[in-house]
Amino acid sequence: MSTVIHALTDSELDRLRREWDGCVAPVPEATLPELFAWRAAQAPEAIAVETGDETVSYAELNARADWLARRLDEHGVAPGDNVAVLMRRSAGLVAAFLAVAKAGAAFVPLDPRDPPQRMRTMVAGSGCAVLITDAAKQHHEITEGISVVTAEAAGPAPAAPSAPFANRAPGPDALLYIMHTSGSTGEPKGVAVTHRNVIALALDRIWRSGSHERVLFHSPHAFDASTYELWVPLLSGGRIVVASGDVDSVLLRELGNSGRITALWLTAGLFSALADGDPGCLAGVREVWTGGDVVSRRAVERVAARCPGITVFNGYGPTETTTFATRHRIHPGPAAGPGVPIGTPMDNTRVYLLDDHFRLLPNGMAGHVYIGGDGVARGYVNRPGLTARRFLPDPFGAPGQRMYATGDLARREENGDLSFLGRADDQVKIHSFRIEPSEIESVLTAHPEVGRAVVLARKGAGGSGQISAFVVPADPGSQPDPALLLGYLADRLPAYMVPAQITIRAELPLTREGKVDRKLLAEPDWPGPPAAGPPAGPPARSAVAISDIEARVSELWTAVLGVEHVGPDDKFFERGGNSLKLIVLHARLCRTFGVNLPVQRLFEIPTVRAIARYLRAQDPGSAAVSDSAPPAPGAEERGAMRRSRMASRKDRQ
Repeated sequence: MSTVIHALTDSELDRLRREWDGCVAPVPEATLPELFAWRAAQAPEAIAVETGDETVSYAELNARADWLARRLDEHGVAPGDNVAVLMRRSAGLVAAFLAVAKAGAAFVPLDPRDPPQRMRTMVAGSGCAVLITDAAKQHHEITEGISVVTAEAAGPAPAAPSAPFANRAPGPDALLYIMHTSGSTGEPKGVAVTHRNVIALALDRIWRSGSHERVLFHSPHAFDASTYELWVPLLSGGRIVVASGDVDSVLLRELGNSGRITALWLTAGLFSALADGDPGCLAGVREVWTGGDVVSRRAVERVAARCPGITVFNGYGPTETTTFATRHRIHPGPAAGPGVPIGTPMDNTRVYLLDDHFRLLPNGMAGHVYIGGDGVARGYVNRPGLTARRFLPDPFGAPGQRMYATGDLARREENGDLSFLGRADDQVKIHSFRIEPSEIESVLTAHPEVGRAVVLARKGAGGSGQISAFVVPADPGSQPDPALLLGYLADRLPAYMVPAQITIRAELPLTREGKVDRKLLAEPDWPGPPAAGPPAGPPARSAVAISDIEARVSELWTAVLGVEHVGPDDKFFERGGNSLKLIVLHARLCRTFGVNLPVQRLFEIPTVRAIARYLRAQDPGSAAVSDSAPPAPGAEERGAMRRSRMASRKDRQ
């Protein structure tokens, strides 16, 4: 596409130009290591990273990165190479990213929770010959055939170099990292992001409010929200505060009230879960950015009511445009529409709304979202065809600039705000993670017992979104075990892509054109052809007597899960629970029973009965606990709890 056709008056076009353009702000012609080194020279003793009781200054972080960059040089890493990084969230991880950039290479972050096969695909697809890890022996499945550099997660640099490592990053348009997202071909696709892309985001004027002095680093570092969490504070002289575990209301209350964090990012789902369970946990935070999915106005109202002075932003943008392309400050009170706008462009960003024929659309009309500007990534690694289809010449940008076709639909309101209207393709978001159903379908159909597979998003218990898979057996006379198929997927896909359920069908509903009728399949009450074997249904109410405390815990479970009843030995994740619902349950348990219950403990006590025992142990004399409470779990039940905990961990994001 070389031109964009429009049927607008000159005044309308001028107005659109003002509204699709973010403010143009100067971006230095520098690389990320150069800007970080300048910050380190300005305030070498300032704290750059805080992890629990450990603090690392800018000078120390720079020294660690220099030391590791020298080791990479010894392993033959040269400018233009790609280096895989598989480490825990730590100060050492931040140093590793800086070291790779100093060596002139691009880092490829890997999530330790991903299946080894998926990580091998990413490493091979990115052409990585070197892997940095903090536990090489634990990752032998993916280290075959490549060099391994072991880095320390904590502690000082083993040997401070006599002189700084000479920065080898070729320039601002060189690759800084490759981040993988779900791919429609059955394999994850790597988004190639440059130094310029990240610097444009990190130096946007929106962060100059003073609220981003201490930012919480809790997102998976293979997820693009970490770009904000790492480089916005570091390139502004601020501090990264590393979360050692999963975020819950107890941790946020502690960090906020002590002043250890001033800002953070939360996915829309996690933000809503915290707002429902314990909205006051954010009271000590100055600014919260949320997004990745539709933001609940009700959740914002609940947080604003309990946290006076807090500012909430809705941030929108795909990985391909470097985390955020637009933002909207959400003001509590009456709104013009039911949803929360995604707002207006970030600095040096352009957002166009075009119709199916690439014609510019006036305000008030729904159109396809295209994004141009300094945040647009280079493209997809080793995917020239896909890159050409999604990264198009930008007719309104400088020569050579491109715009990204997001696949999203939006409408620009009369005040200039953009309202998100959904997807124009089959891509879905579950818990703010982008998912291509065809990737899951491709993996499923590789199983010898699966003939056909359809994956789609449905409404789960309580109205929350979840992935469902429908499978037609390869052999019409066979009946694949859904549990075994789920295990097969869990070994090959990240946890957030494993369906909540797999339904075996003799056939799939078709439209008059002979295509799979996904709308009918998505109806929760569509019975479909009878499946072989007994139909799955809700477990029967247990006849076992439950104590008063178990009854109260059961009430909380049913409310959170959106089911009619639960038995004392039902397991939370087997009844439709997920990590977000667990956050809500955790907050309500703490508030109801007045206990400080670590959220990780709920993975060890996954049943109503086990939770009741734990609560009774915290306060044996409580009048809420009857004498009929069952005895403490024996060795066999403790073993079952451990097995359940391991299974439940697959759900955590």
